[in-house]
Amino acid sequence: MLRGFNRGALFAPLAAVGVIALALLLGGCFFVSAIVDNLSRTREQTVVFHGMASKRQEIARSLSAQLSWDEAVRHLDNHFDRAWARDNIGRFFHDTQGIAKSFVLDAGDRPLIASKGGREAPTAIFKPVQPKVQAVIAQVRAAEAQRNRGGAVMTPLNDSLQSDTIALVDGVPYIFTATLVQPDFGTARIKGSKAPIVVTGMEIGKDFLAAFGRRYMLD
Repeated sequence: MLRGFNRGALFAPLAAVGVIALALLLGGCFFVSAIVDNLSRTREQTVVFHGMASKRQEIARSLSAQLSWDEAVRHLDNHFDRAWARDNIGRFFHDTQGIAKSFVLDAGDRPLIASKGGREAPTAIFKPVQPKVQAVIAQVRAAEAQRNRGGAVMTPLNDSLQSDTIALVDGVPYIFTATLVQPDFGTARIKGSKAPIVVTGMEIGKDFLAAFGRRYMLD
């Protein structure tokens, strides 16, 4: 039989080892949790990035179908028809695509008509939008000039002459798309060297984000 055995002397190291093990276990859990959170965040960011790119292309295609059209050339370029523009640009894009704002610009990139919420609005509402879309309008004009010179045209979105951007106007984010009006079958022709451009703005608001979240299963 051992004499003078000190149970406290044995318990203290064991307790210390237990505390260290517990600390390592908790630290490992937190570390793994942090890794999982980072991976999840990275995945969600990737989904949002590609989802937004897909949405922008979807908007562009829907606009192109209405603006690469002989009738659009007749009513927006050959002879500007305000009623046609109001119904087939402002109201149509709002009702079918959820476009919040739209503008038909002339060859000098000045607004001929403006629409907000599907209704005709004063062209003055283009003023805060103009500096936000100058770059995409310039890209479309550059592609138009290249095409008119007979060069090959490559655009950021598709075969149509289009460009887009995301910008804040009055604190609200929009997807702005600039689309050149052009014929499809050629029964109508642009009368000058520059065609009208239609600028549309889709608001990235609650409805947009709710639909986007459902589509990509994101909160």
